[in-house]
Amino acid sequence: MAAYLLAEATVSDPLAYEGYQTLAQAAIAQYGGRYRARGGRVEVLEGGWTKPERPGDCRIRFSRAGEALP
Repeated sequence: MAAYLLAEATVSDPLAYEGYQTLAQAAIAQYGGRYRARGGRVEVLEGGWTKPERPGDCRIRFSRAGEALP
């Protein structure tokens, strides 16, 4: 059964975040994960959530739950 990792981050240091992205992509690939969505337009449809100025959210799919939790 597939497992999904949903993450939301506020990016306060864009330069440091670039380095993090490189390391994160390698780690995700090492465990068989694939990005399904990353960044892009954010639209709040309901609730009291306030979207961040620079969204840093992503959705990552792993083919098995065990791969998502090493």
